Amino acid sequence: MFVIAVILLTRMLRQCDTGYKLRDGHRKINHLLFMDDLKLYRRNDREIESLVHTVQIFSEDIKMQFGIEKCATIKLQPGKVKHTEEIVLLNAQVIREIKEDGYKYIGVLETDQIKHDEIKDKVKMEYLRRVRRMLQSKLNRGNTIGAINT
Repeated sequence: MFVIAVILLTRMLRQCDTGYKLRDGHRKINHLLFMDDLKLYRRNDREIESLVHTVQIFSEDIKMQFGIEKCATIKLQPGKVKHTEEIVLLNAQVIREIKEDGYKYIGVLETDQIKHDEIKDKVKMEYLRRVRRMLQSKLNRGNTIGAINT
């Protein structure tokens, strides 16, 4: 049911005349959606408020909670992060500006660029943590090696 609802949201966002034109000059992109992670794009402040309000109204209509604590804004202008105003929703909640440490979209830490070094360190630490747990388990040698390889 959730996926069906999200497809409807995507169609509604596509119908909005906002976003960035693709190279073909005919299509615009104003959002990316993966599972329950939504990223909105805009060319100016008016457009982003329109997109956010569309998502908020849609969420309320289908009784889906708008995860305001996970929402944030970032303004990028050719390779630089610029200060942006907070977005005030229809119910007076506020979408904050992203801090310098970045944000996660589909599990990838981003700001104006993907933070490759931090991601590599995080993946390495998680891998080592899992290997240590497997080595502490009561598996025999063959199963331990198989688990690590998996």
